[in-house]
Amino acid sequence: MSQPPQVDLFSPDFKANPYPTYAHLRSEAPIHRVELPDGRGMWLVTRYEDVSAVLRDERFVKDWRNAMTPEQIAGVPPIPEVMKPLTNGKSSSSCTVSVFKGLRRC
Repeated sequence: MSQPPQVDLFSPDFKANPYPTYAHLRSEAPIHRVELPDGRGMWLVTRYEDVSAVLRDERFVKDWRNAMTPEQIAGVPPIPEVMKPLTNGKSSSSCTVSVFKGLRRC
């Protein structure tokens, strides 16, 4: 099995002319994992048929703002299942903070 192609989407060469890289990816690795400058990974989908299928599939997140809950974005840890009764079923960040503050006092 061959190694997937190395792709730097942020290189000057790619920015100057991305089309040869896209053509190579479409033929060799049409769905390719790339690393962003901040270290996070993402999937690059390069063929029309694959892009169309992903966009129609509800299991995939299309908008990065919907990829995480507001609590995750704010950096608040999620409420463990065993502690949810303490919050009356609420899962807001204020409930999470109050539950964890209460635990620290115990």
